[in-house]
Amino acid sequence: MTTFQESQVSLSDLSLDDLRILRRHLTDEEGRVSYWRRLFQARLDMLGEDERVDTHDVRAILEDASNAPRRWQALGLHPADIDTSMPEAQSLWQRVVDLNDPQQRETYALVLRQMEQALSKNRRSLHNQIDAVTAELITRYRTNPALALTALPLQRRHG
Repeated sequence: MTTFQESQVSLSDLSLDDLRILRRHLTDEEGRVSYWRRLFQARLDMLGEDERVDTHDVRAILEDASNAPRRWQALGLHPADIDTSMPEAQSLWQRVVDLNDPQQRETYALVLRQMEQALSKNRRSLHNQIDAVTAELITRYRTNPALALTALPLQRRHG
């Protein structure tokens, strides 16, 4: 994904509508990244050394993908989102690991930690971009407060 920080266009060059669209796009992307980051963190938690965790239950949870489409839909995600934004995550997500094999388990945990770290870095970058776009919008609204009213939905006149 090319970000506005990587492009030659300055935020001050964008129209108000384009700024709002960019902010919405960045916020949507941050939601997707945060969702996947939480999923990878949960998998890491389940691989932890907690003796109270039954590895049979963990295996069932890790292998269960039957509810994924409902979760994706509830969050406004599409299964293709993971492929377009993180192609390596799909194979990692579908990997089946013998939880009784310490080497497989540790290797999988290492890769999960690396993915979680990459997602965290991406998320921080998105937060910085959202903050920059928001700051530009606030600057414009302070310069011309009437512009803030254009963000409100138009009310229908009943008559």
